Amino acid sequence: MKDIQGRFNIKKNNNIINIVLIVIVFSLLSSAITGITIYYLNNKNVILSDNEKELLDTFKNINDKYYKDIDISKVKDAAIDGMMDYLNEDYSELLKDYESDSLLGKLNGQYKGIGVSIGVSNKEVAIIEVRDDTPAKKADIRVGDIILKINEQEINTSNIESITSIVESSDSITLELKRDKETLTKNVDVKTIIKPSVSSTIINRNGKNIGYIYIETFSNTTDIQFKDSLELLESKNIDSLIIDVRNNTGGYLETAERIASLFIIKNKPIYQFKAKDSFKIVYDKTNDSRKYDIAVLINERTASASEILALALKESYGAILVGTRSYGKGSVQQLGNLNSKENYKITIAKWYSPNGNSIDEVGITPGIFIENDSNVDKQLEKAIEVLNN
Repeated sequence: MKDIQGRFNIKKNNNIINIVLIVIVFSLLSSAITGITIYYLNNKNVILSDNEKELLDTFKNINDKYYKDIDISKVKDAAIDGMMDYLNEDYSELLKDYESDSLLGKLNGQYKGIGVSIGVSNKEVAIIEVRDDTPAKKADIRVGDIILKINEQEINTSNIESITSIVESSDSITLELKRDKETLTKNVDVKTIIKPSVSSTIINRNGKNIGYIYIETFSNTTDIQFKDSLELLESKNIDSLIIDVRNNTGGYLETAERIASLFIIKNKPIYQFKAKDSFKIVYDKTNDSRKYDIAVLINERTASASEILALALKESYGAILVGTRSYGKGSVQQLGNLNSKENYKITIAKWYSPNGNSIDEVGITPGIFIENDSNVDKQLEKAIEVLNN
């Protein structure tokens, strides 16, 4: 689950990044096992269950009496890992530091970095993306460059995780790169980079203007970016709209909700939400709505909040879905923050479409099923054809 954004983006083969739908920072039993122990020992009026007492007493005895030196933070991590393993569920887990940074950076829509993504290629750490208007672009760092060193520290696949802390703790870094047969040294500033999550254009076909908006992720600024793009397209008199959420693995639930509310008539349902002890239907509460035709592009990496938006537009607006079956993530996660600055996430609810349909582990079957090939974006062309007709 690695995605360090423009700071450095670590991507592993066949690793679908499952971004949580909703992030609510809260504490695990007063923030961490260590924190609970202190709280419990110093506050005699606190009433704990027998299970909680056993957990805390065991932790305290290990800390106080175990005959070898131990890293108590790793004991704490092992305890939390054990609880997550018991849940036996894909999306509940303790996040490592770099995973937490990645997730929060993606959801915040900004990050400290140089503006590149990295991955592993032929057992080497390589630049796989350089974003425009970033320090990396200005320093002429290119896709395909191999990272040999950062600030004199050798970098390879075994210590790739250390990149995050090096970059984040620096105002500038020195990169030693291999480009073809040449070795280069680049001095690069580290900046706070705002990551655009929306792009748009107008496609003109047969005298009609079709608006096109691509959503990369649902960060806390995506709905603002989307609305700005939509209003710009509408000022140019679009006849219809394509919303592309292919390869979008999710983000904030509320962001998807706000985007859907730009189109759906007030008091129509956007999605349904079932938690352990509650159930609610979330309705559109805004006065915004549209009437033109919409096609939504989806594929096998359309997941989570993307699926919520796609189904909301299909069932409560009448949009047509084009592409391939989506990923099928119908659960909602919360992100917990520990005193140690680590994070964990647990599944706290299931979500359903406006009509009460669940797509969890099933996915959404588009109204028009069509696969892409490497040469032509057949899905986009099909959406254009449908809207033109």
